[in-house]
Amino acid sequence: MKINWAKKGFEEIGNIGRGKSRHRPRNDSVLYGGKYPFIQTGDIQSADFKITQFTQTYSDFGLAQSKLWPTGTLCISIVGANTAESAILGFDSCFPDSVIGFNAYEGELDNYFLKYYLELLKVQLKNISEGAARENLSLEKLLTFKIPWPPASERRKITRILSAYDDLIENNLKRIKLLEEMAQITYEEWFVRLKFPGHETTPLDSATGLPVGWNEAEITVISFINANSIKAKDAPETIKYIDIASVDTGFYQIPQIMSYAEAPSRARRKVNFGDTIFSTVRPNRKTYSLILEDDPMLVASTGFAVLTPKIEETFPFVYLTVANQSFVDKAVAVAGGAAYPAINQNDFEKIKIIKPADTLIKLFSDKVLNNFIAKNTLAKQNQLLKEARDILLPRLMTGMIDVEQLVLPEPFSNPSASTQEPQAV
Repeated sequence: MKINWAKKGFEEIGNIGRGKSRHRPRNDSVLYGGKYPFIQTGDIQSADFKITQFTQTYSDFGLAQSKLWPTGTLCISIVGANTAESAILGFDSCFPDSVIGFNAYEGELDNYFLKYYLELLKVQLKNISEGAARENLSLEKLLTFKIPWPPASERRKITRILSAYDDLIENNLKRIKLLEEMAQITYEEWFVRLKFPGHETTPLDSATGLPVGWNEAEITVISFINANSIKAKDAPETIKYIDIASVDTGFYQIPQIMSYAEAPSRARRKVNFGDTIFSTVRPNRKTYSLILEDDPMLVASTGFAVLTPKIEETFPFVYLTVANQSFVDKAVAVAGGAAYPAINQNDFEKIKIIKPADTLIKLFSDKVLNNFIAKNTLAKQNQLLKEARDILLPRLMTGMIDVEQLVLPEPFSNPSASTQEPQAV
């Protein structure tokens, strides 16, 4: 740390406090279903830098027993598996007392600076929260930390450099989302609303109500399920392991190489280019992704069903079929276990879908293929951007790279300038 950098506590640099959710029971339906986003620790964990999506909302009654925090607030999770995760609010929101909110005295850019510093502290923060029956960081523990605090001009420069990477990542994520939404819209137009090419002249089957050549069938009619698994005699030396925690809706983090001997026992499912992975554990969370890496080292957890298309190059149709809400609802319905709902392979294979004619499946897949190729290219760019940012982060935040005399080009992206429309998921 540079000599001219001070060390300050959280309360010296901003307002900090726990979220509020006073009403009991917490699951009372009267709290929910309104217009106020209600952010929870899982939303913080799944955010890349900014929280741009939410899964639940508060009603007016819910708001009355809580607090609405402003856009730009730094949110820090302090309870459970997501302890020490942090993200910036992209919209005004409420959150419970399992989340701490922070707003710097000198403006939103300092919230960004602190967010970056917390990335360096994450392992340490997790370590001090361990040992209890449930991981708990607590506000009191957090307030014991002293934060390296450069002069304002240096804080701004450090924040602007790092946020330039996050701005690019965020823009790519928006493009990725748009590409998939366009493919989903086409899927629903063709296969849900039945407005596929040639629908005007295709008669309906009087018995099924479906176009002639279509039928209701099990998911196995379009894909093999868990076709390739690692056998003990063929165990590789190294793998790239995709676990459930590394997958979100439509995305997965490219894994690092690890020794197979040290990998979890669930590292068994071989995955290949064009496969879809769908978490059979808590399917309501929509943990699925399309694999577009041609890497023989990729191995997924047995907590995933791996779907391999039976017709070559129809992976866009297979992926969008299981990503469709109707399939997710059916998966949730057959999941067993209240505390840990999961689907066994036999039940998964019996989930019914509407199967169009093979020629139409191929035509659709060809039409939207470029959307997924472009999406994969952008995802790879984001991976490289994250790696570059993560190399710079500790060097900037410890003063190893001196920014005092650095002149940044103008105009330079201001991370606080853009507003984010909240997106319900």
